[in-house]
Amino acid sequence: MVAIREIHRTLHRVSTGVVPVYGFDKGFSTAMTSKLIFDIGANNGDDTAFYLSKGFRVVAVEADPALCRQLETRFADAIGAGVLQIENVGVAGADGTLDFYVNSYSEWSSFVKAGKATHENSHEKITIQTIPMVRLLERHGTPYYLKIDIEGFEKAALTTLRADMPLPDYMSFEVNADWTFLVDFLSGHGYQSFALVRQGRDVLPDPPQPAREGSYVAQKFKMSMSGCFGQEITAPWVSADGIVTTMAEELKAADARQARGQPSGWHDIHCRRLPA
Repeated sequence: MVAIREIHRTLHRVSTGVVPVYGFDKGFSTAMTSKLIFDIGANNGDDTAFYLSKGFRVVAVEADPALCRQLETRFADAIGAGVLQIENVGVAGADGTLDFYVNSYSEWSSFVKAGKATHENSHEKITIQTIPMVRLLERHGTPYYLKIDIEGFEKAALTTLRADMPLPDYMSFEVNADWTFLVDFLSGHGYQSFALVRQGRDVLPDPPQPAREGSYVAQKFKMSMSGCFGQEITAPWVSADGIVTTMAEELKAADARQARGQPSGWHDIHCRRLPA
């Protein structure tokens, strides 16, 4: 009971701005919204912690059973409070099982055999239960924002979505070989605006203050994090044709960085279903 009272005191202090919030581990906002976020490819839970701290409910989806056990320990309070659910499944085109390649660098683990998961570092193969994306929406409801970063398997995960079903207002996916297909696919599902966001520590912009999504969080984004979302995106929103042009320009910039001996970097594409 003492622990529960302390949690509520912390919640009150956070919600009234008395203490900054850096992650669910250090306190979380009591101003919980009714809005839901899907964190697909939750990995170590850093993005999940950010979303919870901003006051969103979260469904964290992670294929790696070992990482799911870590998430359950890290977020025991959030799970107990009913603001977080963890799904230990892979998101694919159908119900079933698939081989999953667990890399020693967990962020590179993937269902895609011909990629970093098996070509970099050490890895092991395990079998994982899979479900289609539509099943997740049926089970948990339509999220306000859907973040998906599953190392090249995004196409298989997203293409079960139907244009006639309720879809997230905002979505983001990591740029990979299928990115042009995904932009076309999502354009056909009502997503009218797109923004290219370069990823990485010291590259992602800090959350705005005052917040435009949920509660303000004084977060310095780590390499493992995806950054801001929704109305807090600072990159320009452009059309489907415009994102192709933007990507071409950024690829030239990435080549120039690499020529200078700097990391070329990687990117997410954010998608908006609201009117441009």
